[in-house]
Amino acid sequence: AVLVALLAVLLRLLLQLRERATKRRSAEAALARHNQDSHEARLKSLEMITLATLAGDCELSEGCLRVRALLRDYPGLRTAPEYAPIEALHEEIRELAIGDERRRLSAAELERQDEARRIIEGRHRGAVLASFRTLRERARALAGSNFDLAVATGETPGTTSTPP
Repeated sequence: AVLVALLAVLLRLLLQLRERATKRRSAEAALARHNQDSHEARLKSLEMITLATLAGDCELSEGCLRVRALLRDYPGLRTAPEYAPIEALHEEIRELAIGDERRRLSAAELERQDEARRIIEGRHRGAVLASFRTLRERARALAGSNFDLAVATGETPGTTSTPP
């Protein structure tokens, strides 16, 4: 009777382990699907923003801010030398007001900031547009690729990274 009870407990424990493993695999698969969907959406956004900026439908500064935000998820791309002009433009415009901040500015301050933005954009236009062309092609090439969180964050197995 004791042996039967021990076997019953052992069977129950094995079934619980199996259930947990199944739930873990299911959660990992759901996370992988979510990461892949997010990856595809970011690539599509990168392509659309760079294309709109290249076509003149999006201001250079706005395109830069949006692209830079998307590249946060890809440190390897963000720090690549061919995209340095995006960072350089961002460094110069980051103190200028955007969104609701702009709406609260006086007319004179708004004009001053717009003029500063035009001058800064003029200095960086050629290099940033070249970066956008390269980035658009890279996003197109990566479309349909598998998202690998470790590669995207620059981690190697067994390491962790801090968010950029």
